Amino acid sequence: MKSKKIRNYSIGKKLGILEAVIVVLLMSAFTFFIVGFTSALIEKLTKADLARQVTSAKNIAEVYSNDVKASTEKLANVFLSNFPDKFAIAPDIKIKVGTIETPLLKHGTKPMNCNFDAIDRFSRLTGGVATIFVRQNDDFIRITTSLKKEDGSRAIGTALGKQHPGYDNLIKGEIYLGMATLFGKEYSTKYIPVKGASGETIGVLFIGYDMTEGVKFLKSKLKSIRIGETGYIYALNSQEGSGYGTLVIHPAQEGKNIIDSKDDNGNEFIKEILKKKEGIITYPWINKELGETKAREKMVAYANFDEWHMLFAAGAYSDELLKDAGKLRNYTIAASICIIIVLLILLTVAVNRMVSIPLGNAVKFARSVAAGDLTHSMKVTSNDETGELFNALNEMTSALKQMVGNISCSAGAVSSAAGQISANALQLTRAANSQASASEETSA
Repeated sequence: MKSKKIRNYSIGKKLGILEAVIVVLLMSAFTFFIVGFTSALIEKLTKADLARQVTSAKNIAEVYSNDVKASTEKLANVFLSNFPDKFAIAPDIKIKVGTIETPLLKHGTKPMNCNFDAIDRFSRLTGGVATIFVRQNDDFIRITTSLKKEDGSRAIGTALGKQHPGYDNLIKGEIYLGMATLFGKEYSTKYIPVKGASGETIGVLFIGYDMTEGVKFLKSKLKSIRIGETGYIYALNSQEGSGYGTLVIHPAQEGKNIIDSKDDNGNEFIKEILKKKEGIITYPWINKELGETKAREKMVAYANFDEWHMLFAAGAYSDELLKDAGKLRNYTIAASICIIIVLLILLTVAVNRMVSIPLGNAVKFARSVAAGDLTHSMKVTSNDETGELFNALNEMTSALKQMVGNISCSAGAVSSAAGQISANALQLTRAANSQASASEETSA
């Protein structure tokens, strides 16, 4: 039924429908391609920007770390210059340090247990802290130090601890250089093993460069960075142990361990990024602290700074990061709709002027000719198909005029001949009548 209806449409309307379908399909395909391409490009650029922000945070930490390491090395050289002689341990002689009985450690002939002269002089001159450890069994005990505990007392008689990041190096007689948190403060540290006559580690010399304020400043700068509308930079403790997965930098939850955190799908994404060390991850997240009830996709780039055992991450909700892509999509769709409307209007006008109106005029002219009006002709303004049609109609009209003229002439001749024949017949009739009368008279 519909196909019959369409067949009854005018050519102009059929062309208009065909043009509309073609324009809509082509513009829709073009819009779909542009929106898909630009969205993918913006997402790629957004991920690259997140990765750059993480790299920048890591680089800032690395530059600061290199600076304090250089200062630490200088302090270590100054500290070592105070001990030109060899160290020796007397395990049978016990010296009480704090509450612990420790083996006697001598530098040359001078006992070092509870000897604070060289230590305090070094701290006054450089501002750094120093400690001398003596080995006791499988650990190292502070026997003299300028390092202070939280209550302000010297940290003597305290153990290094096997959980210390430098323990494995020191027990093997290797130097450890790195960052350490000691009694609530951050230090760039260097631990130098002291070896006995047989090459075994009998003690450790330690110097520390207090970087607490520097780290605090670094943290404040990183925490002030905003990504999107609600995104931020944070850092996790990436060293396996009791602090593994603890937030060491975070705008609101610093110090909280989030190792067991799960996204809205139940995936342990924190464990995943700590395991992979570097990359980009997306996951559904509900921020219940902000009163959110619906999961939104979050995009996070991350990279590990091995030297500090710290994993830096930068993330935000994807809809915030890709907001420009959404705007571009809407603008592109709106522009495509406007272009479709303008094209359809222009094509409709063109079809009307080039096809519908000329064909309509041709139909009117043909009908007038069919009604017997041969006095008019079509005005030809182009050499295209409609111009040829108009010329053909004009030629047809001229031919019809000539034919009608010829027919008129022939009809006149026939009429004249018919009149002559009629006159001749009348004369014959009269002659016949005269003869008949004469015959009758003769008979009589």
